[in-house]
Amino acid sequence: MDENVIIINKLNAFSIRKSLLCIAFIDLILNFLNLLGSQNIESETEKNVIMYTSLGLCFIILLGIIGINRYKINLVYCYFIYSITQFIKYIFILYIFLSYISTFILLYILSFIVTCMILRLTYKFIKCLKSLDNDNIESLQNGWQPLQYRLVFY
Repeated sequence: MDENVIIINKLNAFSIRKSLLCIAFIDLILNFLNLLGSQNIESETEKNVIMYTSLGLCFIILLGIIGINRYKINLVYCYFIYSITQFIKYIFILYIFLSYISTFILLYILSFIVTCMILRLTYKFIKCLKSLDNDNIESLQNGWQPLQYRLVFY
């Protein structure tokens, strides 16, 4: 593979990593808040379903965060699968809401668009990691950073 393509993929993986970490942390916090909010449900069955589902999703997201942070492609797939389930959930919700007039339709359309962007970003990160060989991934894991230049104009 051309050396320039390798460097570009390495730079892309480095820069996408930061964005995905922020997004995954937000997802983790929102699912944890959903877990805490399930304590107020009176029905024991509904409470347990929401609590264990949120706990499982928090675990999957946490595995994804570890994979994104350490450039481990197998663990990044956990977050990718979580994003796919969110995508399917929003398609299902939009299908239901399109048959009824709802005030929250705009919010769900916006959430659907954001989920599509997250899926695209995660896919691009996985694609960049797949294109790199073990030496380049190891250098990323060891803290490689691109050269930064500072221009000063007088």
